[in-house]
Amino acid sequence: MPRERRRLRAWLVVASALVPGAAACGGILAVDGRQPLDAGTGDDGSSSDDGGPASQGDGAGGSSSDSASRSDAGAMPPVSCGGAPCVLATGLDFPFEVASDDKNVYWTEYGEEQSGVNGAVKGCPISGCGSGPTIYASALTFPRGITVDGTHIYFGTASFEDIPGAIWSCPVTGCNGSPTKLSDAEVPYGIAVDSTRVYWADYYDDTVHSVPKAGGSASALLFDGGGLATEGELITADSAFLYFTDGSGDVYKLPIGGGDAIQMASWNYGGGWPVVVDSTTVYYGQLGGVSAMSKDATKGGAFIVSNLRDPLGLVLDPTTRLLYWADYGTGTGIDGTIGRVATDGSGRTLIASSQINVEDITVAGNYVFWISSGIVTDLHGTPQPGSGELLRMPK
Repeated sequence: MPRERRRLRAWLVVASALVPGAAACGGILAVDGRQPLDAGTGDDGSSSDDGGPASQGDGAGGSSSDSASRSDAGAMPPVSCGGAPCVLATGLDFPFEVASDDKNVYWTEYGEEQSGVNGAVKGCPISGCGSGPTIYASALTFPRGITVDGTHIYFGTASFEDIPGAIWSCPVTGCNGSPTKLSDAEVPYGIAVDSTRVYWADYYDDTVHSVPKAGGSASALLFDGGGLATEGELITADSAFLYFTDGSGDVYKLPIGGGDAIQMASWNYGGGWPVVVDSTTVYYGQLGGVSAMSKDATKGGAFIVSNLRDPLGLVLDPTTRLLYWADYGTGTGIDGTIGRVATDGSGRTLIASSQINVEDITVAGNYVFWISSGIVTDLHGTPQPGSGELLRMPK
């Protein structure tokens, strides 16, 4: 079960790591026993509105096993790998979230839960990884969220045993493996930025915080979920509000300077769904597809993409205003998908199918990039360590 796998893996670690909260963590684990969408509904991205293989834009791709032998140092303008995704980096250890700017792609690697201190932040030029990814930071405790502005990467690490969690920054040019600590944190999940501050939702204590990009005192913007949100996860920002999802799959907005959380959409299954915004609309993932709602909504929105299993990644292309999704799939087979759609739900196009455990997605230049957490060989949906990949296709 893909969403449970991601969240349960995190909490198995945190439950033993944050000793004062161990009992509370155990309670949270107890409500995570949910079942996936029925496998017989045809929601594998192959529904008729995808147009079939003849209308799949840049090509339907193929399984990771088909494309693993194709790597691409990638000259611009865009090139493809014989119609299949180009595999830019392999051997990744549970890649979790991905971000990009106009030059590079950056991602977090959660690392192996048995170790707790082998997470990493890495990156590659959008043209290709060459001899291998750049390592911005290593020996990290379970990094999850990551974002980037014109000059710096920002990411969070979780508390583990006697190692406190934190929010970090590193210049995009590199920091010699020594990122700058901006603030303490417990279990930061999503990370967002504006022109002056870094924002994060903390999964452990149901809070939302911010800290100046240049360093200084952190501010608590929401305590204990405001009596609503629990287990804050992914987050984004506009000039007036923060928008975030929680462990129950609900969507909230919060004044950017702090205050009361406003519930915009509710759900009763899973959590950690992505959320992105434009000037008028909030787009968010949920079990079965991607929905859209007005920024003033309080009762949720309607699907603009349906027949998806577990859309863990969602990004709005700033140049084309198209939405790109990454559907994890069942978590037990090679059935993840990458696709795009207009913000009104028209023009749905399948870019790549038969992908392995797609965790997140980003766009940069003429390309769409995604990360796969790797090959599953057990009944619990846990990928093999070191089997993750970074892949690329023309948009």
